[in-house]
Amino acid sequence: MTFLQTENRILHLEFQTTIKSQKPISLRMLDYYVRLTRKYQVPVTPEEIAKIPDIETRQNTAAYTEILAGLKFEKDFIHQLLREDFMQESVIYQDILQKGEQRGEQKEAFRFLTRQLNCRFGEIDSSIVERIRVRVRASQLGLTQRMRRI
Repeated sequence: MTFLQTENRILHLEFQTTIKSQKPISLRMLDYYVRLTRKYQVPVTPEEIAKIPDIETRQNTAAYTEILAGLKFEKDFIHQLLREDFMQESVIYQDILQKGEQRGEQKEAFRFLTRQLNCRFGEIDSSIVERIRVRVRASQLGLTQRMRRI
């Protein structure tokens, strides 16, 4: 379950993490609805994630929840509660994964460049290597910004 409170509304997202639970999901949601309404005196919008009809919306909502949960809970605990296949199919997850792959490729390219320079010119001073690293990052940032404008 996840609660998101704004100034005038609470969004209650409920995940069924096991096939059977002691209390049916509908009763749990009703219980939370009543408690939240009494405590905060604002409208509560309950949503059962598994019943969101649009698959992409359902996957993205699960991904957002997993990302936010990562700010408070340990990774293993989150994986116990949320199915990983939901996350992997999410466009948000795919975007994060793609950015990680790009960073890995950039690091490998820099290591390759450094090895080539060392082979060609001998051991390069660490201050020069750091200056190269800064320039490469700056050029990559400029390229990324130009790509976003396209």
